[in-house]
Amino acid sequence: MEKQRKIIIVSLAASLMAVILYVFGITLAKGNIIIEALYFVMASLLVVSAVISLFNNYKKYKKVLYIYLIII
Repeated sequence: MEKQRKIIIVSLAASLMAVILYVFGITLAKGNIIIEALYFVMASLLVVSAVISLFNNYKKYKKVLYIYLIII
């Protein structure tokens, strides 16, 4: 149970960091498409890694909470 809780917290933290990173990139870019695209790619990779982690743990533990977090 403790490992499942840690996985959920880390995946939510990764999603939060992705959003913060993307917003920081938009404010830093000031119209520069390359910098904005770079921050968008980094944020997208963080979100994808969190979703993959949740999906793999859903296959292992079969808890509906993981699917709910993937949709969010």
